Amino acid sequence: MTEGADRQGVRETDRLSWIALNQVEGMEPGLFIRLTEIFGGAGEVWRASEKDLRGCGAFGRAYLKNTELNLGEDSAEKPVYVLDKLLDLRRREDGSQELKRAQEANVKIFTLLDDDYPRRLRDIPDPPPVLYARGNILERDDRAVAIVGTRRCNGYGRRAAEDISAGLAGAGWTVVSGLAHGIDAAAHRAALDAGGRTFAVKAVGVDHPYPSNHVELADEIAACGAVISEFPLGMNASNKFQFHRRNRIISGLSRAVVVAQSAVKGGSMITAGHAAEHGREVFAVPGDVYHPSSGGCHWLIRNGAHLAENASQILEALGEPDGQPELSLGAQPELDGLQKRIYDLMKEDGPTRFDDICARLSCSAGEASSALLMLEMKGAARQLPGQTYMAARTGR
Repeated sequence: MTEGADRQGVRETDRLSWIALNQVEGMEPGLFIRLTEIFGGAGEVWRASEKDLRGCGAFGRAYLKNTELNLGEDSAEKPVYVLDKLLDLRRREDGSQELKRAQEANVKIFTLLDDDYPRRLRDIPDPPPVLYARGNILERDDRAVAIVGTRRCNGYGRRAAEDISAGLAGAGWTVVSGLAHGIDAAAHRAALDAGGRTFAVKAVGVDHPYPSNHVELADEIAACGAVISEFPLGMNASNKFQFHRRNRIISGLSRAVVVAQSAVKGGSMITAGHAAEHGREVFAVPGDVYHPSSGGCHWLIRNGAHLAENASQILEALGEPDGQPELSLGAQPELDGLQKRIYDLMKEDGPTRFDDICARLSCSAGEASSALLMLEMKGAARQLPGQTYMAARTGR
């Protein structure tokens, strides 16, 4: 066997150890990396004696976080320690079984050892040692923006998420969110309907049907992007800390985070906090000052977040040329009359709703429909979800 083949074999064995170590329930990224530093690698951790593991000082009193447990002094319940979970798991698995399950489910596994691990995510302070993806992560997905918000959104918040997501997706940016009800689902759906790519980051295994009524949406996302998680296959939603960990991945994969609608407390605000720590741009959509679901966005704006009303403003802040989405290339076709007025409006404002076009330009619905149809035929406009239109060329 050649020296190169030897190195490849060692690398693959160590990669399996990374996968196995990540399967240990309660194994958080900080503990994972600390163990590899102490023992010299994941393979060495996996093969270490129980005595050495107990004496290494990394585990301390690390136990499984469970919000249902009451671990006070008088509690009859005892914590389940992460080390005990590791010792139990390695009697049954070595990483190869999980890799086989992933291959059978058409799921890709990335580790920090791999060159194709997402670049932006690798650069955050606590990247997932192992990442699962159902679908594809492409180089173009480096241009990604996260859109997050409350599960209990109103029509205004949903519309804002849809319009911004459609505008970003139409401009070739990948939309990242968390597959939750409300804002997340609206952002994913709008990106897909605009013909774009989207990532859904889950707080459970990528194969776990959660939320149960988003199974079909997840399948669509996997076909036009990826469903992503750091948790092993089959992992269910056992505690809130999984969602906190999920939120940092949403930020880590993105160049910016947009909070479409959120109260002062909530997962979206945690994601925005991660974004600030990661050096990402943070945007917030202003809302009704009398509605509690606007409080978080207004707090973010008061504390330095960009105010975001549409996709164009976000793209401009991120350095997109002219701040305008570019759905197709080429010079602006010859336009006149109402067609030119509508085109100029969309080019200035970004994605614009049909009702707003009629109101802003004082034209009837019939006149606007005819002009928009001609613009679409000339390749100068594109219809997005929610009766929204946007300019499809950059202009002269």
